[in-house]
Amino acid sequence: RTVTGVQTCALPISKDLTGWESEPGWKVEDGAITCDRNGAYLHTTRGDFGDFHLRAEAKFSNAANGGIYFRAASPVPSGNHYEAQIAGPVNGDRQKTGTLYNFVSVTENLVPPDTWFRYEIVARGNHIELWVNDKKTADYTDTRPGRPEKGFIALQSHTTPVAYRNIQIQEGAAAAPPAEIGRAHV
Repeated sequence: RTVTGVQTCALPISKDLTGWESEPGWKVEDGAITCDRNGAYLHTTRGDFGDFHLRAEAKFSNAANGGIYFRAASPVPSGNHYEAQIAGPVNGDRQKTGTLYNFVSVTENLVPPDTWFRYEIVARGNHIELWVNDKKTADYTDTRPGRPEKGFIALQSHTTPVAYRNIQIQEGAAAAPPAEIGRAHV
């Protein structure tokens, strides 16, 4: 699924987390980024991600809460940002995996705990789409003044454990939208 003129690159997952700004607790185990500390964030060293299509695999425990922040200000999570929520079924948050936090809520559990799933984020201008295992879970147009247009990509470990791997990003307005690849809508 490549688009002519758009480069796909992997966000680095190296043992020393090169390319990421790390708080204590983050590490790489078996090719996945994990954290053994609650309330921790790991963000890219680049803070200029605007229009993009991000693909990642994630896994969470029954009570975990995490997410992928995007267009985030520094220090993360200050300021205006978006979050693709990751939440286990018993963690107490009503906004479950697939939610665009505080904008579009998913209240059902789409993914069982301890299972790797594919999460996709498409951000183009003021339009945001989230996809969980090929199902569209959020389709949001942000008309707020001062909405975030560029920023960091950040991984969140609100309550552990949450793990992330195979993180790829296609940058630019021409990044392939999942809707054009023939996927289902939830």
